[in-house]
Amino acid sequence: MQGATAKVEVDLETGKTVITPLGATSRAVFGSGAIGVSSAEVFRVTGSSVSARTLRLTFKNNSRVDYGASGGLRFMIGAASPGLTASTEAGIGAGARTDGSVASAAVGSPSGVWEDSDGTLFITQGVDGAIRTVRNGSVSTLNTLYNSPRGITGNPGSDFVYFCETGSHRIIRLRKDGKQGNVVAGNGTAGDAVGTGAAARFNTPIGLTSNPDTGTLYVADYTNGKVKAIANPDTSPTVSTLATGIPLCLGIGFGTIEGRPLLVATSSGSGQVFLIDPTTGTKSVIRTLAPNLTGATIRENRVLVASSTNQVTVLRTGSGASPFEASSWQVEGTLGSTAGFAEGANARFNAPQLMSSGSSNVYMADSTNHRVRRLVLPNFLGGFSSQPAVFTNTQKFTPSNQGIYELGALAQGATVTKDVAFTVQFGASMTFFVTVTGGTDGVVPLDGAKNASAKNVYARLLAGSPTGQTGFVDGVGGAARFNATNAIAATDNDYVFVASGQAVRIIAPDGTVRTIANKEQRTGTSVDGIGSGVTFAGNLVRGLYTNRAGTTLLVSTNSTIYRGQRSPNSDIMNPNSWFFQRVAGSTDGSVGDVTGDGDTARFNDIGAVAMSEDETRIYATCFNQAEVELIENRINVNGAPSTWQCSVLAGSGTAGFADDSGTSAQFGFNMQGLEVDRFGNVYVADTGNNRIRKIDIERNVTTVAGTGTFGSDDNAGEIGSPRHLAMDDSDSIYFAPFNGNLRVFRNGQLYTVVVAGAYSGDGFVENFTFAPERLTVNKKTGRLFTCNGGRVFVLDALVP
Repeated sequence: MQGATAKVEVDLETGKTVITPLGATSRAVFGSGAIGVSSAEVFRVTGSSVSARTLRLTFKNNSRVDYGASGGLRFMIGAASPGLTASTEAGIGAGARTDGSVASAAVGSPSGVWEDSDGTLFITQGVDGAIRTVRNGSVSTLNTLYNSPRGITGNPGSDFVYFCETGSHRIIRLRKDGKQGNVVAGNGTAGDAVGTGAAARFNTPIGLTSNPDTGTLYVADYTNGKVKAIANPDTSPTVSTLATGIPLCLGIGFGTIEGRPLLVATSSGSGQVFLIDPTTGTKSVIRTLAPNLTGATIRENRVLVASSTNQVTVLRTGSGASPFEASSWQVEGTLGSTAGFAEGANARFNAPQLMSSGSSNVYMADSTNHRVRRLVLPNFLGGFSSQPAVFTNTQKFTPSNQGIYELGALAQGATVTKDVAFTVQFGASMTFFVTVTGGTDGVVPLDGAKNASAKNVYARLLAGSPTGQTGFVDGVGGAARFNATNAIAATDNDYVFVASGQAVRIIAPDGTVRTIANKEQRTGTSVDGIGSGVTFAGNLVRGLYTNRAGTTLLVSTNSTIYRGQRSPNSDIMNPNSWFFQRVAGSTDGSVGDVTGDGDTARFNDIGAVAMSEDETRIYATCFNQAEVELIENRINVNGAPSTWQCSVLAGSGTAGFADDSGTSAQFGFNMQGLEVDRFGNVYVADTGNNRIRKIDIERNVTTVAGTGTFGSDDNAGEIGSPRHLAMDDSDSIYFAPFNGNLRVFRNGQLYTVVVAGAYSGDGFVENFTFAPERLTVNKKTGRLFTCNGGRVFVLDALVP
C-alpha cells in the first residue's frame, strides 16, 4: 500500500500480531523510521459481542525531532481490501509492438509474463516472436528473433531469463539485457525424450516456471501431456520427466503452500488442476473446472487458474490442511467471465493466457486485450473469509472508509498507545494498514543542493563516542568505542558491519554494537573458522560488502579476501553464527599481482570488495594495481580457494585514463570505492582520474561522472579524488573523498549532500558540517551510513 507507515497482521483467534514497518515507498506520510508502530495486540473485551475486537497500537517517535506541536498528528487505519481485482500493467489495447512509456507503448497479443526481483517485467509476444521488458515505466524490446515464444521465467540471482520457443520445441536462455542467448534444451524437432541439452525433446512446450532456490526449470510439455524438469540450466542442463498424464498440459507455476514447495499444472483438455511435488513427482487433482484452462500459478496458499473462457478462478486451502486432498480446496472467488475489458473488482478479460507470481502480485497475459494485467489478491491470511472490518470508536472516516484517530503531539523518543475498536464476522486472520500523517515542511530528497549542504537531511550519531574518543568497546550507542572504522556495509534491514582493525563489528538499528569476527585482533597466518576463531591474514580489514539479507559478508585485508556466511535464521550479531573462509589471496599476508585460482592469486593492497547479486562474482580494487579484479566461482561459492578463479575484469595495470574495453581501459592508482548495481554493472571511484567509472557486463569501461578536473563544483561537473562509493536501488551514486564533501550523482546531475567540517552534534546538515570517510547505503530504503574516525552516523531524509 503506497503511503502506509506500517502493516499490522493479526490473528483474531490467537491474538498473534505481526508488524511490518513501511514508508520507504512514499514521501507523503511518516515512514516507520520517523514514527512507527512499535507494538500491537488484539483482544476480545470481556462482556462484548462475539464479533467485537480491540486492536491496541503503540506508536513511537523514532526520530530526533518533535512532531505534531502544530495541528497534531493523526493516524488512519483500514483493513486490506478483501476482493480480487485486476489492473493494467502494460499495453494500451493495440495489437502492435511499439516501445516507449507504458502510457503509449503497444504490447500486442502477449503470451507470458515474469517479474524480476527489481520489478522489471519480461513479456513474450508469441505472434510477434518478441521478448519485451517493462522497467521504470518504460516498455522496450529485447529481441524479435524467436518462433512463437510463450512461457517465460527467470531467477532473480541469475543474469538470464528462460522461455519456451514453442514453435521450435525448445527452451531458450536469454541474458536480461537481450545481448546473448542460447538453447538450453531441445533441438528444434518435436519429440519426447529426456537427456542433456540438445538430446532432449519437447512437443509444443508452452508453460514454464522455476524454483528460485535451486534454479531448476519446469516445462509444461503440451502435446506430450507431461511436466519436465531441467536441472542446472546455466551449466549442464539435464531434462527429466517429473509428471505424466496431464492431457494438453499448458499452465504451470511454482510456489509454496503451508511452507511446502509445490507446482501447479493445468490440463487444457480436461479442465483438471494438478498439484505436483517437485521433488518426488507425486501429483493429485485438486479441482476440475471447465476445459480450456490456460495459465496457473501459486501465491499465498492459493492456486490461481486462468481460462480461455475469460475467467480467473482462485482456489484456497485452509491452514494445516493437506494440499493433495481435493476436499481441502475451496473456490475463494472468481474474476471475469464475459469477454471484454474492464479494470477493478469487476474486471473483464479476453483470452487470458499464462500467468506468474511476482514479488507482491500476480501477473497475467491478457492476450486479445493486448495487455499485461496485474491481479491483486485478497489480503486476508487465514480461513476463507472475505470480511470487512467496521471501526466503532471513531466518528471520522476517509472517503475510502479508513478510520481516523487523533494522536496529538509526539516528542522525540516518546510513545503513545491508542485502541481501535472494530467488529468482524469471522475469526480469521486479517491485515490492517496504518498511516501516520501530520503537518511538516515537506521533503527534500537526499540529492542535496548545488554546492551546499542539503535541506531537511538529518544526521545523527548511531554508535561511537560523541566527543571522538577511541577504543574497542562493545556497547550501545555512545557507550561503544571504535579504534578505527576502515570499512562499512549495510543490509536491507539496517544492520551495519564495520571494520575495526583486524576485527569485524556489527551495529544493530538501535545502536547496539557487537564484535562478530576476530575480537582478539589476532594477526598472522590465515585461519578459517567461526567468528570467534577466525584469523584474517594481512594488514587491517580494509573492505566489507554484504548481501541484502546480511547472510553473506565479504571481508578483505590488504592481501586476502574472505567470505563469511550464516544461516538465515541465526543471530546476525552472534560470532558463533558466522563461518569465515578464505576465498583468494595469500595465507601469510604477502602481496603481489598474480591471477589464477584462489590459492595462486595475489593482490597488492586491496582497497575495496563487492559482489554480484547471485554471489558468484567478487570484485576488488587495489591501491597499487590500476585494474579491477574479478574473482569468480560458477560451481560452488562455498568451495575452497582452488575453486575460485581470479582474472582482470578491466584495466591495463598501467596508470592512465582511457574509456575502452576490458584490459584496454586504463584507471589511475589508489582506486578504492567499488559498487555493483542490480543489473551487474560495476562502478569504481577512480581516485587518480577524478572520475566515477562504470564497467558494464560486456567489460566496457565508460565515465559516469567527473570531467577529470580536481574540484567540487557541482555545476561544473567536477569531482576531487573520490575514495568511497555507495549506490542504492534508485541508481543514486553517493561518493566522497577522504574527509571531503559527501556528494551524490543522480539523473545525470551532481549534488552536494553534506559540506565537510567538524561534527558538532546531531541535527539537520544544513546547519552544521562533518566529514564522512567511508560510507554505505541501505539499497532498499536509501538510508545512508557513514563513519569518521571512531564514530558511525546515519543520514535520513525528513520523510513526512
